[in-house]
Amino acid sequence: MNTVQLKQMSMYFPPQGPAVDVDSLWIWLRDIMTLTKTTVLLGARNNPWLNDRSLVETYWAYETNPSRRFNITGVGRRRSAQNHKILVAALKSYFDAAYDQSSDYRDSDIAAMTRATGAMQREAGFLPTDIAAAHFVIIHGGLVSAVPTTFWAIAYVFSDPALLARARQDALAAVTLAPANEENKRRGYKREARILNDRLEVLCPLLVSVLRETQRLVAVGTLHRRVLEDTEISASTDDRTYLLTKGTAIFVPVFPCHRNESVWGSIPDAFRLGRFHKDKYSYKRGAGNESYTLDVAQLPPVSSTQLQRKAYIPFGGGKEMCPGRHLAVAETLGTLVMLVLGFEITRPGGSIFKLPPFAAPKMSAQTARPHQDADMRAQIRRRKGWEDVVWGVKEE
Repeated sequence: MNTVQLKQMSMYFPPQGPAVDVDSLWIWLRDIMTLTKTTVLLGARNNPWLNDRSLVETYWAYETNPSRRFNITGVGRRRSAQNHKILVAALKSYFDAAYDQSSDYRDSDIAAMTRATGAMQREAGFLPTDIAAAHFVIIHGGLVSAVPTTFWAIAYVFSDPALLARARQDALAAVTLAPANEENKRRGYKREARILNDRLEVLCPLLVSVLRETQRLVAVGTLHRRVLEDTEISASTDDRTYLLTKGTAIFVPVFPCHRNESVWGSIPDAFRLGRFHKDKYSYKRGAGNESYTLDVAQLPPVSSTQLQRKAYIPFGGGKEMCPGRHLAVAETLGTLVMLVLGFEITRPGGSIFKLPPFAAPKMSAQTARPHQDADMRAQIRRRKGWEDVVWGVKEE
């Protein structure tokens, strides 16, 4: 599925020609990822989000105030429930028509998971409303954290020219270049860049470190656990001991785990690549293609201790790990490779894009959002030397 989504996303990025100005980099990327994720799952021809673009805004309005999860946040806030009803109704029409089981060749792009899940649910007696509600959970799970995490990773890279230069050298290892086929030549492209999607975590250690440090900073969710046996825990700062009795519900906030100075070193609120990247990293830049070496190990401590591994929980921990974590990682890394190699993202006029501040987290949020008053205007254009490239994914 991730391979298909990356191909879909490349179609929304600026083609050859003049730069594209957007009012908000966050909304631009958010909308693209929403349309491509739903298209991957539901197919292009009958995807409700493609046929009615207002559903994109409806989803993110719903996500902003998810009162469904906590009764305490639902008091006086019914807008989220209304948006949920609209979204499920759109999906119900899709499953009422049994588009997920279509044998039409034009619907061959529907995800195998969607087809198999829908068939299994019908066999079990699910009504279209039930199927729609279940698939909305799948769509929500694929968007709610992956989209803002990808945005923040892009924002961190493009707001730091030195990091961008290193990221571009790192990303080169994950791309093969070849002459364009005849169809793409007719469209004006000379070369095809194909991402080695199944090997990104091995080939791009610096981009992986960017993603991990991004997740450390932007994960603001809360893990829910239940005590299985009476357990005593002690605070590291004093001699007090606490008894957690069997059956007690525990809420574990991610934020303090990811911002603890005793775990992550000095200035835990700052983006420091060295927390996850310890090796020397060589790259080339300048008119003479001079070689430079950055000793990333001189930055704050690397996340190698057992304590750091336990404190790093962007996808949950223990038995309750996010089932889509591998897809989410590949999605963000693939998007980063395309954008850092093939495009420039700046402020309108060409100045460096400025990292926006975080919005205050909401009780049920899992990932930080940019502040609503932040100036996120951006200009996106093809990078010099990459104007003639069409993007794709290398199929194994």
